[in-house]
Amino acid sequence: AGGVTPQLRPTEWGVELTMAVNAVAPYALTESLRPLLESTAAVHGGARVVTVASEAHRFAWLPEADPADLAEALRQPPGPYVPIVAYFRAKLAAMAWTLELARRLEGTAVTANACHPGLVRTAVFDGMGLVGSAAKLFSALYLSPETGAEAPFRLATAPEYGERTGRYVVRSFFTRPHEAKPSKAARTPANGAVVWEALSRLAS
Repeated sequence: AGGVTPQLRPTEWGVELTMAVNAVAPYALTESLRPLLESTAAVHGGARVVTVASEAHRFAWLPEADPADLAEALRQPPGPYVPIVAYFRAKLAAMAWTLELARRLEGTAVTANACHPGLVRTAVFDGMGLVGSAAKLFSALYLSPETGAEAPFRLATAPEYGERTGRYVVRSFFTRPHEAKPSKAARTPANGAVVWEALSRLAS
């Protein structure tokens, strides 16, 4: 699941909804399934975690902060709520977490990879004011949901991604799904560790 809310909306446990849906929920779900993933991988030779991330992660940054401070920054963004900025931030958190998960799962036969499905024709921009209106002007150029499914489907089924981990696959208007390098903020191990701890605090 993914999305962005046009107004600041906290969940019942106080986490800003865009962050909750795009980063905290995948973290919490994966951690709850992790023992099953690892036992399945041991018996059947592998298991996979696939995160639907976004190239939007490149437009966010992580403040230098300890996990407690970062958790608060991710819980409720500082300053006025700007929907697209909240989306950038959440996708960076999801990307950094996925790469950290890959590091933590080394040696378990569980792979963790992320993808950008492309700009897909969905309702993600509905209710976003000027940004949403501008996005709809070009919606005829967006990828169909079926085409947008190519990148996550490849990570979930292609034999090579039963072994490759910590990878990022991108689909664009002009290219088939291919591997790309995530942003420096996402792939720095120190950032991944801090994001992991921050998401853990938000999910508890």
